[in-house]
Amino acid sequence: MNLLTVHPNLEVVMTRHFFSYIKLIPFLFLLGSCSGVKVLQENQYFYDGAQVKLEAPEGTSGKKKLDYELQDYLSPEPNSVFLGTRLGVWFYYISRNPKKEKGLKSWIRRKLAKEPVFYSDVKPEKIKETLNTVMYNEGFFNASTSFSSNQKKHKKALKFTIDTGAPYEYSTINFPTEENNIKESIALTKPESILEVGDRYNLDQLRKERSRIEKILKDQGYFYFSADNLLFKADSTIGNHQLDLFLKVKKDAPEKSKSIYSLSEVNVFTEFTYNGDTSINQGDTVKIDGKNIIQEEGGLKPEILASYIPFKEGQTYTKEDELTTYNRLSQLDLYRYININYEEKLDNQLDTRILLSPYKKKSLRAEFNIVSKSNSFVGPNLSLIFQNRNTFGGGERLEIDLSSGYEVQVGGRNSNPVNAYNIGLNNSISIPRLLLPFKINRKSSRYLTRTNFSLDFELFNRVEFFQFNSLEFEFGYQWRSSERTRHEFNPVAIAFIDLSNTSREFDEVLDNNLTLASSFVEQFIIGSTYSFFYNTQVSEDKTRFHDFYLNLNLDVSGNTVDLIQDALSPSENDEPNEVFGQPYSQFVKFDGDIRNYFRLSRKHRIAIRLTGGIGYAYGNSSVLPYTKQFSIGGSSSIRAFPARSIGPGSFVLNDTTGFIDQFADLKLEANVEYRFDIVGSLKGAVFLDAGNIWSIRSEAERPEGRFDVTEFLDDIAIGTGFGARVDLDFFVIRLDLAFPVKVPDRDGNSFVIQDFAIWDSDWRDENLILNIAIGYPF
Repeated sequence: MNLLTVHPNLEVVMTRHFFSYIKLIPFLFLLGSCSGVKVLQENQYFYDGAQVKLEAPEGTSGKKKLDYELQDYLSPEPNSVFLGTRLGVWFYYISRNPKKEKGLKSWIRRKLAKEPVFYSDVKPEKIKETLNTVMYNEGFFNASTSFSSNQKKHKKALKFTIDTGAPYEYSTINFPTEENNIKESIALTKPESILEVGDRYNLDQLRKERSRIEKILKDQGYFYFSADNLLFKADSTIGNHQLDLFLKVKKDAPEKSKSIYSLSEVNVFTEFTYNGDTSINQGDTVKIDGKNIIQEEGGLKPEILASYIPFKEGQTYTKEDELTTYNRLSQLDLYRYININYEEKLDNQLDTRILLSPYKKKSLRAEFNIVSKSNSFVGPNLSLIFQNRNTFGGGERLEIDLSSGYEVQVGGRNSNPVNAYNIGLNNSISIPRLLLPFKINRKSSRYLTRTNFSLDFELFNRVEFFQFNSLEFEFGYQWRSSERTRHEFNPVAIAFIDLSNTSREFDEVLDNNLTLASSFVEQFIIGSTYSFFYNTQVSEDKTRFHDFYLNLNLDVSGNTVDLIQDALSPSENDEPNEVFGQPYSQFVKFDGDIRNYFRLSRKHRIAIRLTGGIGYAYGNSSVLPYTKQFSIGGSSSIRAFPARSIGPGSFVLNDTTGFIDQFADLKLEANVEYRFDIVGSLKGAVFLDAGNIWSIRSEAERPEGRFDVTEFLDDIAIGTGFGARVDLDFFVIRLDLAFPVKVPDRDGNSFVIQDFAIWDSDWRDENLILNIAIGYPF
């Protein structure tokens, strides 16, 4: 439920007094910029980096990708420059000769300092040779490279010009034709080859082709076969920049690499330990489905463990079975160590040993953290978490989480230091298999399907306004259809929400906004949810130019209950139907999140996000529940506006109670962020955010909030700004300074950027917002 869910971003909004000191920032950078040039000796220059210019024949394919990849070979990297300052060099000199291995000076030396890179450190001739080699491996056999230098004040840069010449392309691609087991097997892989006649010669593609063939042959039982046993020969004598390509098995390839192996015994040891020496604790042996399970009492049930391991005694070895075994056992989250080894026997047989080192079954831990909730409050949170990894002997993970915390809002009009507190009890059990009244065979999948049950209670008290109680139950499934694709389906999602202990000020808010009052009505939410995820960032390929993320969610409530009630006892009045004496919501809601990440170079990236959704209440409801509506603004949304303060439409709230939250049925938002490295773990960003929310139906209290296709562009709020991030891989601290460019206004007075006056303290107090957050915004 959105009001109560913990999000990964910590938001602190600061205004007023902070901006009195913002004029110090240029002075600090001036101090840093003064320090760099002083270290230069006579005729010494900072290295300002290198550029590559490709001069290729018209129509050459893959030129943009090649130009990007060549950047990786322009070493060394120059010192990063930010606002004219070589911050890393400055940190390097101020942190020299630290007296202690620990402390601030030592930390600066390790994390932020960068040794100066001078032009004299660069070897242009060596870079030239490397670039020629890269071009040769890309199919430009006659490429030639020249270079020149360019001096500007105290720095020098290099420019490399590559005349690629015409690329060499495949005229024919020839696989082995001899009639013997290994060569026949290789020949049969040709229809799925990643190489095609007309492609440009590419060494990396040839390596991938060899790896593809290795995987196929290993799946056919060629246990000892390796990609290194294959050799590509290219004949370029046919002329016209054409190649005849021949795939060969190396003459010195070991004989056993050409033989098919099968499994003799398959032994699974579940109590393996490693303490300097390896040891295996013996236990009872149970033979199930061609596997020997050796374990002591209290572990995973043998029949269930065996079902996750596709290996069987007597079957042909396959690499796919090995990978599936690793994947499934690691996803069980029961074993800290998983190893599969083989011992060769006579007659091409392999003894297989699967060694498993278990985690402790039960654990109790306490966590203290800072959280942000969608009510715009932030503060400390304490959780006490009990976990049982194998509750009923089938790998069922039980987790009980008792949490409490309080939140404060930094800045603003509220003087009460504790604005809200919460107490929650979250109980969940995750079963690593599919529980259904009928069978579905997913044994071939590398990925486990999980059946999940959860029962959560939370009390949230916003001191000045209300107390909000929620009780939620969910039952559903989670599975992967590929490494990049994940699904979550909850056929049963039930929630009961109860508003209580409202203050006089909040009652006044509800009296003046009947739509908001309807969304807070005590009610049941009984429905189903489905979520789809696609993410290419799971790949470990750090050279990928483009990554894509997609998340789609569907939430449907009330339909099944309404159909049953109408069938059993049709209602003859306009009063909403009830369950256990309380009304239930009936709505459909869809939302999505699309992200694109582009790597312009090793230090420069662009991230783009388009997100939005629509919800529609009908039948038993006239408005979406408060927890299901959309809001906009805040540290991970439009950062130039406080959380939930925008919209709907061009509606402007005139309120003296301090309750500014705005929600509606429709949302559109777009974000663009240019990200760049500054020095070490310090990153920078420039961003542009835009969007708004709207109501689908007309509202008397917010007439300007209804979506109008002819005027919705006037309603778009736009903000921009810049940020700094300390990225420690496992933890990111983010500061984003933002200000509005355009506010929603259908009267044509929306562009406030024309009044930009950062030097004016009143303008800064009114427009600048500093967001302090944990994690990237998207």
